[in-house]
Amino acid sequence: MEKKNRKPYLILLAIIIFLLLIYFIDEKEKKELEVNKIYTIGILTESYAIVGDFNFRYTYKYNNKTYNGLNNSNKKWKNEIGKKFLLKLSYKNPSSSILMLNFPICDTTVVAPKLGWKKIPNHLICLDND
Repeated sequence: MEKKNRKPYLILLAIIIFLLLIYFIDEKEKKELEVNKIYTIGILTESYAIVGDFNFRYTYKYNNKTYNGLNNSNKKWKNEIGKKFLLKLSYKNPSSSILMLNFPICDTTVVAPKLGWKKIPNHLICLDND
């Protein structure tokens, strides 16, 4: 096989390796988040669509530090900028988080404990999230 014919295969192989690497890093982060999870409150700051997905930006506090996060979903949500939702984060890596849009916080005056909750605070979740 000539060198010219190998180039497309090497490019394809590099792309496959890159995608596999991203996949395994993402899976490792998800597992780490699940093992070291803690809950706090996140505030939705922005939502927008990009190529069939919907991105959500949010802020949250943990251990007296403010963090910004970004999640995406294939499900469109109402424009609820400023609304509070439950947020799952890793206490070992607080910048690793997921805004839980299915768990809106009803009491707008509630403030999460400095180090969050170890379990989901069910008493704060809206039962009717229409």
